[in-house]
Amino acid sequence: YGKDIRLMKYVVIFLSTLYLAGCGLTFPHPASLLEHPALPEWEKSLKTRIDADLPAQAEIVAPRNQSFSKLYELIDLDRDGQEEAVTFYRINQDGTFQIHLLVHERMKKKWVLRVSQPIAAGRSIDQLHIIPNSSKTMNQLVIGITSLEKNTVYVLKDLLKSSMRVTEVDTYDRLTIADLNQDKRQDMLLLKTGQPTELVYYEEALTPSVRQVISLPMREGDLFADHDLFEI
Repeated sequence: YGKDIRLMKYVVIFLSTLYLAGCGLTFPHPASLLEHPALPEWEKSLKTRIDADLPAQAEIVAPRNQSFSKLYELIDLDRDGQEEAVTFYRINQDGTFQIHLLVHERMKKKWVLRVSQPIAAGRSIDQLHIIPNSSKTMNQLVIGITSLEKNTVYVLKDLLKSSMRVTEVDTYDRLTIADLNQDKRQDMLLLKTGQPTELVYYEEALTPSVRQVISLPMREGDLFADHDLFEI
């Protein structure tokens, strides 16, 4: 107890010395500790623009394979060194959810809506992958959309062009995209569970025309389903 009193005396003397020396002591208001850091001006402008361009009743959906949920994805779609903002949302149309996207482009200090496009029926986005085209001039998107218990993969090409295309590829239970055959191109491997389980291999994710199917017994199908290859 005596030690506590002596310690308090030293603290009081120290604080008094600071005060007499002209060193003011200021402590933050408790409310300020709960405030989020101020957003940069470009992000404030972008969020305002997205909010203005979203339809009424729209719900933002973030890809589940991203490290954390975001209002938008920053992607350099035309590989010009400046990122565009890609926003995915869903809207209920006559009892069916539809996934849409918005693309905003930065023009000096403002953001301009470049694309407003429906993609497909679905409730959520399972995966999003960004893949450059063969000439490395554009970044294309491969997206997995979940509708009820079914996942479907789509390829979205040339998002900033009038020739933009949305191509439905296949359904899946597990999906991975990687350079599986070491040819410096991204391949796509789908796992479809069932009797039998199927492995579906596409030699190029962006041009999924070459398709190979392997049927697996149930035990091997279960092993593949739990393989690290399909971890996202």
